[in-house]
Parts: sequence; structure tokens; C-alpha cells
Amino acid sequence: MPPTHAPALSLRSVFRPALPIALAALAALVGSSCSLIGMQRLEADLPAGAQPECTSTWTMPLIDMGLAVVAGSTAVGLLAASSNENNDNRGGFRVAGWSMVGVSLGFIASGSYGAYQRSRCRKAEVAFEGPGEPAYLREGRPLKGAAGSSCQKDEDCDEDLLCGLPMKTCVPANAPESPKP
Repeated sequence: MPPTHAPALSLRSVFRPALPIALAALAALVGSSCSLIGMQRLEADLPAGAQPECTSTWTMPLIDMGLAVVAGSTAVGLLAASSNENNDNRGGFRVAGWSMVGVSLGFIASGSYGAYQRSRCRKAEVAFEGPGEPAYLREGRPLKGAAGSSCQKDEDCDEDLLCGLPMKTCVPANAPESPKP
């Protein structure tokens, strides 16, 4: 007569298949510090008026947050596999899934820290550079009567310029004529 009870589960039978996944998750957790390692932080005792030397780009925090999404998605898949009743290794998938949740949280923490450091650096850079001139004022129009300025008649332009047709702008008087088609 066959045995009527289920085979006993040992810790080895539960954790052995998940060991490579758990080790990979641990390695990813240790490596999930792009922002912690890769960003140059703002000096705490930066003198007033000194130029800050720090990282002010979003690259590292965005990498961390993107990897958090990947790790979280992997965790959802592994935890879903652990709830499948037909799966013989449900405990292993559960361990791997929760490990990936931890990895995802590590990436989120690193990305948040990187975003905070980036914000501090950018504020220090703006304080050093000053508010500056708005970008829309940098593209100035030509002065009235200068080449490229708008006109209605030749008298609106400077001495050596004429009001060019059909654009009604001041152009040099000796400008070559364009060939007519």
C-alpha cells in the first residue's frame, strides 16, 4: 500500500532551487547603489561664493528608479509563481520573490537619496551662477534700422541699407539679386 502522507519538506528542499536566485538578488542589492556610489555630493562646508563641484544630472537616480521597477516586476512574477498550487517549489519562489522586493526597496532608497543630492547640488549651482538672463531674451531682435530689422520704406533702414522686398527687412544695398525662375 502506498504512503498516504505527503513527503516531509526540509529546508534544503525549499531553499536549494531558490539559492541562485537569492544570491543574484543579494548581489543586485549590493550593486543597487548607483546614486550612493556614482554621485559626487555637495561639500558640507562649501564657502559662500565658491563654485560647487557635484553631480547635478538625473542619470544615476533615474537608473536606480528604472532598476527598481524591473526588480519589483520580477518580484511580482516570482510571488505569483509561488502561489501556483501546481508548482513543486513554491517556497523557493516565495524566498526569491521577497528577496527581489528587498532589492527593489534598495533601488528606491538609492534613487531617492540620489534625487535629494542632485537637488542640493543644483540649488548650489544656481546660487553660484546667479539667476541669469531668461532664455527668451538671449535671442534679441536686430536694432531698428540695422540689417535684418523690419521696414516699410528705404528711409527706415540705416544709410548703407535698403528695404528689401518681399520680406520688408533691411538688407545691404549692394546685395546680389536672386535669379528669377
